[in-house]
This record gives sequence, structure tokens and C-alpha cells, in this order.
Amino acid sequence: MYTETYITEEMQRRWYETIKSKKDEIHWVVEVDGELVGKMDLRKIDMANKTAEWSFYIGEESAMGSGAGVLIEYQLLEYAFNELKLHKLNCAVLDFNSRVIELHKKFGFVEEGRIRQQILKGDQYVDVVLLGILSEEWKVNRARLQKVVERLKR
Repeated sequence: MYTETYITEEMQRRWYETIKSKKDEIHWVVEVDGELVGKMDLRKIDMANKTAEWSFYIGEESAMGSGAGVLIEYQLLEYAFNELKLHKLNCAVLDFNSRVIELHKKFGFVEEGRIRQQILKGDQYVDVVLLGILSEEWKVNRARLQKVVERLKR
């Protein structure tokens, strides 16, 4: 995440009240084996241009490395391109999060740019890597990834 601020229950409630009325955002909680482990969202949904930004966070150690990221990404791409009929999906990842960058690239995302020294983490500034995927690129990669998802669901 970009920030490391402790989020109180009251802060979380205020955030929820703010987002629930937004028309250009959709938020989901992520559940694995009955446990809430993270969230995913679509933001800046622009139906005129058929674009959006997306992100996901897994906050529970128990879900990391479980394949949850693959399942999340697959389901989100299916929704974005098949339900919303988007043309392009964008995301931004802190450059030290190489596992997530590589995951996105396996799904067909292309690195489109970098915002240098954008976010302060501790006492160091880090770059933000910008990635995007077009609906045609998802169609090319979908069948291969569907097989991976089927194996993970077993």
C-alpha cells in the first residue's frame, strides 16, 4: 500500500461512507476459506473511454502465496472485460513489489511507464510502476490462465 498509517475502525467507517456513493468505483472484500483477507477495487471507471484502474491488497499472511492473487486477478479481469466491456485496465505498483509486477505481466499487463521517487516508504522514496492491459491482450492470455485457475480451485 502507498501509506503505512494505522487505520482505526472509525477511519474505516468514514472511508466506507465516502466510497459507497461513488458511481465510478466498485469495491469488494476478498475471502479465502471463510476468512476476510483483503480487498480489490475498480476506480476511475470511465465508461465513455471504457477504461478503469484497479488494485488489490492481501493483508493476511495466511493467504499470501496461496494462489489468492491469481484468483483475484483472473476474476477481476473477467468482470472488467466481460461484464463491464472495458477496453483497457490500468494499475500502479510500488517498484519493490516485484512479485505483483510479475503476476500482472503473466496475465498480459505491459509496463507502460514509471513515476520516479513518487512514494516515501520509511526514509526512502520509491518508484511507482504503471501497467496496462487491453481487452484484446486479455483474450489472448485468458485460456492459458483459466487452466491455472482451475488447478488452484481444486
